[in-house]
Amino acid sequence: MAVIFVLLLLYIGYMLLFTHLTVLSVGYFILWTIVSILLSVITLVLLVLIFIYPYLLKSKYNSKIKHAIIYQFVWFLNRLLGFRIKVEGKENIPYGRKYVVIGNHKSKCDVMIIYEIFKNPMAAVAKDNLLKVPFLRGLMYSIGCIPIDRGNDREALKNLRQGYKQVEDGYPMMVFPEGGIKTRDTEKMVDIRPGAYKLATKPEADIVPVVIKGASKISKNALRRKTKIDVKILEPMRYEEYKDLTTVELGDHFFNLINKEFNDEE
Repeated sequence: MAVIFVLLLLYIGYMLLFTHLTVLSVGYFILWTIVSILLSVITLVLLVLIFIYPYLLKSKYNSKIKHAIIYQFVWFLNRLLGFRIKVEGKENIPYGRKYVVIGNHKSKCDVMIIYEIFKNPMAAVAKDNLLKVPFLRGLMYSIGCIPIDRGNDREALKNLRQGYKQVEDGYPMMVFPEGGIKTRDTEKMVDIRPGAYKLATKPEADIVPVVIKGASKISKNALRRKTKIDVKILEPMRYEEYKDLTTVELGDHFFNLINKEFNDEE
């Protein structure tokens, strides 16, 4: 991908520079290899901060160019963290329609996993403390992520209304109805927050359920060993199919639907 290609070009450039300045030997070759790798990473970070990051902040949240750039870095980070992602059901992604993605939630990397798989400009509903992280804060706001402060219902409702508008405009959103990572002891959904489904019901959007298997191991495996992630995109439920259901009924339906994928393996 593009990030690896740029790193490779920088590495080759630094290696050519250093080997040209010194007598070629095994010792120098090892030294310049290490130095070139470090300088390549530092140079890439500086290029991102100076040129790319400001553009990402200023461009429209649904800009395809913005998301094409972000996608490259998400893909790279997923590989750097050792994810081996296998996907089933890509044909169920309702491109061209209004939709909201929901799923079980066992890792803070679930957003990046879904983002890579859908290959579509989209944002997420996130806990407000995640949007307080420097650098990440600006980036997430710039793509339309919605912060939810569960201690401030009025502010949460105000932010959700922005999410409704984005979905209504055809900009997909993802939300995890458990309301955060409740436990990593099981990959099943363990809680239901019916209010999360309003993100789909208000703008009358399709709901795309996603089952993520293996994410509970990410925190233990990251940067040490690879993590196998199996993702299954289930058939979406059209608004016409659920319009007469309450959000509580929707919550129960998808809770059972997603957990059934785990029950079938037991």
